Amino acid sequence: MSGRAGLQRLFLYHLWACVPFVIAWLIAPTSVGVSQDPLEIRATYLVAGTALVYLLVRSWLTFRSHSTVRWEYVWPVADVFLISLALFTRVKPQGSWLMLLYLFPIMQAASTLSLRWALGIGALSVTAYLSACGLGGLEPLRYGYGIFRLFFLLLMASLVTSLGREVVHANRESALNEYRNELAAEMHDGIQQYLAAISMRLELARALVNTNPGEAARIAVDQRHLARRAADELRVMVRGLRSPVLEGGIANALRHYVGLLGNRSDLPIEFGVTGDEARLDPRTEHAILRIVQEALTNVAKHASAGSVRVGLEFAPGEVICMVADDGVGFDVGIASERQVSSECCGLENMRRRAAGVNGSLQISSTPGKGSTVLLRIPR
Repeated sequence: MSGRAGLQRLFLYHLWACVPFVIAWLIAPTSVGVSQDPLEIRATYLVAGTALVYLLVRSWLTFRSHSTVRWEYVWPVADVFLISLALFTRVKPQGSWLMLLYLFPIMQAASTLSLRWALGIGALSVTAYLSACGLGGLEPLRYGYGIFRLFFLLLMASLVTSLGREVVHANRESALNEYRNELAAEMHDGIQQYLAAISMRLELARALVNTNPGEAARIAVDQRHLARRAADELRVMVRGLRSPVLEGGIANALRHYVGLLGNRSDLPIEFGVTGDEARLDPRTEHAILRIVQEALTNVAKHASAGSVRVGLEFAPGEVICMVADDGVGFDVGIASERQVSSECCGLENMRRRAAGVNGSLQISSTPGKGSTVLLRIPR
């Protein structure tokens, strides 16, 4: 059960749980209904029969229709009307336990996550109850037999618990969908770009086979570097899917990636961790890994560095990650302007990822003196 249709069925199941008590009132109104008034008993028959017909119609519409969203704003109003009708049949509605049935439409309105709608149904319930009481004030709840009171409290506990589970499930589904969308975007910007570049270069090599076979062979052989990078990218994503974001924490993930990149290139990379290693939330770990990956990719492509240092610090109030190299450096301002309009969006993409986890990214570089990427994320 999930989604709005699932919530409507959830409320319907709990309403049907009250049917045995309705039937009991119909069979023995004087025994279990407390009231001995003949007019009130006849009114009880009328209201109980109306309630059963209402439940049957509501069940048929809920399970028959593929789109039940339009009904979620109808049922709370209908519930308030029916409960008020039942209260109007009571000699002293102020003391009736039936007033607690107003919790059903109020909770159903709240499940739409619309504050105005929930407050509106609450106000409608209060108005209807006061009207049923004739504005005669409130009295202690006394109508109804003890087993119904106990059952109703258990029913409310079940409903609240089920709603809480639905909320947790919805949040989990939302987080999973968001992560899937991020992976789809990364595959488009990462692996797909590598494969597209390899395909284009191989097509060029094919065109040169007859006219310049030597150049065609050189172009084809050079594509092995792009293929290795695509393979590295795929390994990182597979690890991300297994955890479902990272296995063993961000420190182990960075060790793995640094070792992987070091084996694939001649770039010496030094990695160190300070502080007590701890698991972070999946989005934060994922953002750190992708920012470091982007920074190291930029170093390998453009820095001509002799060495690179990657540091991860677990400070008391934040996590600090640094990538520093001794390469040729660059002008940060000019590079940022170029990156905004490019397909890779390297620096801008790193800043976006940092902002997505409430972090800050500082990039400093001087031509000829290397560059440093400093990431700070609050814990």
